[in-house]
Amino acid sequence: MLIYGINLTLALGLGILLCEFRPNQRKKIAYLAAAFGFMWFLGTFRDGTGYDYESYINIFSDCIAFSWGEMFERVNFEPGFLILTKLMTYFVDNSILMYGIYTALILVPVAVFLYRYSDNLWLSTYLFIALTFFATSMNFIRQSIAASIVLWCYPFLKRKKIVPYLFVVLLASLFHRTALIMIPVYFFAQLRLSKGLLAFYGVSGGVVYLFSEQILSLVTKLAASGYEGTIYLEEGLEPLHVVIPALVFAFLMMMRKSM
Repeated sequence: MLIYGINLTLALGLGILLCEFRPNQRKKIAYLAAAFGFMWFLGTFRDGTGYDYESYINIFSDCIAFSWGEMFERVNFEPGFLILTKLMTYFVDNSILMYGIYTALILVPVAVFLYRYSDNLWLSTYLFIALTFFATSMNFIRQSIAASIVLWCYPFLKRKKIVPYLFVVLLASLFHRTALIMIPVYFFAQLRLSKGLLAFYGVSGGVVYLFSEQILSLVTKLAASGYEGTIYLEEGLEPLHVVIPALVFAFLMMMRKSM
């Protein structure tokens, strides 16, 4: 929890210093370099942290041991991820460098996306940490790489360019197939907002929230039965993961007003 608190404080403290007072492009770049650089350090040198920490080391070892053909026959993961990992074995030979590359592939697209599109850089970075997206990236590597690739869909979504949009989604699905859920998202995004549509979104979101456990259980049984009863579904976040971000945010907001 100490590292979690330090990460939050760094993201907010530097954000207020560099992004609030006489902000400019150099300060924004410096902020992103510091905040995401620290996260890269944590993600790279996190020895043993994360449910899948050892699993990805084993995958890396398999990709070293097997030829290309044997790898696709014996290692049951998405082809894009296997190709990436196999290529990495020609240049790196230990888990720290491996995780350094994975972490960079996850964090760099997020940092670039925030730089280009966020109206409040430090708040977006804070939420990326406080809402556990960063913590998730240390547990679900393939999913997080796919999600970072999906970020590049945004400009095509805005310009309604479906072909490059679908290309990016399909590329992301080569790292984790759940990225395919972004295909119907494109068509939903084309609908003109109305009171009826907003009501539909609200009611649907409420139903999903209220019955999230039942929905997750059904989806797990149908599509991922191997996850039933595992730590991935049984263990949740501690209350401190809510309390600490709130306290850090409140303290720095008071400090900001007093400066």
